[in-house]
Amino acid sequence: MIRRHLLAAACALLPLSLLSTGAHASGDWSTTLEGIDLDPGKPGFEAYYDTRLGITWLTDTGAVQRSAYAWRDDRANYAKAPLTQFDSANAWLAEATFGGVGGWRLPSRAEFSSMFFQTLGHTSNVLSERGPFQNLGAYRPYGDWIGAYVWTSETWGSVITTFGLDGTGWNTALSDNPNIAWPVHDGRVVPTTGVAGKADWAATPYQVSCTNGRTGQTVTLKKVKKPAFDCRDSGFSAASGDAVTVTITGTVR
Repeated sequence: MIRRHLLAAACALLPLSLLSTGAHASGDWSTTLEGIDLDPGKPGFEAYYDTRLGITWLTDTGAVQRSAYAWRDDRANYAKAPLTQFDSANAWLAEATFGGVGGWRLPSRAEFSSMFFQTLGHTSNVLSERGPFQNLGAYRPYGDWIGAYVWTSETWGSVITTFGLDGTGWNTALSDNPNIAWPVHDGRVVPTTGVAGKADWAATPYQVSCTNGRTGQTVTLKKVKKPAFDCRDSGFSAASGDAVTVTITGTVR
């Protein structure tokens, strides 16, 4: 049986105006995160080194879904979800390896706060920017609280500090709730011997696709060294006010 999250005593209710997702966050992740290639057989980076905190974040926040520790959703024929219970999260991370590297853990409250509000640039508790990360808050099949909360390593007796991406913000939960377990690692993760690839995106040229949503206004640029660069700096034609989207389409090796 699933138990709902417990509202922390100090948690103030947010006004409805803050529950809008219309505002887009503006963080500094493009300059403070450095990509780490843990799997040279796949395009993109599997982890990012956080230069502000000195830790590494796994790109896929729902990686637990590929393990035996994933929570099985009874409303989806018990299929594995990218969520897990607190004890299962810690057991998984105690044995998980990524790029041949073990020693992963859950983020502290301070680390998640830095990532969400500074690096990703949120000004409210509503998720509007995922940066280069995958599956953060993406599993929300029922429109309720399932999939909206992130575990931290902070415990208060029998409850654990969580963060609600749906506007709830800081909260507490019982350990048997299914939440997001985002793996982090102390320091800059260096792939073990036998795992090739560059550790810094500034040294790894990528192919990207730039578009502003207009017909015919898409261009592919090769050997770009920074995925979050402004396409218009490379001669891409975009009318004033157009939102230019940059998508990594493959690694140029």
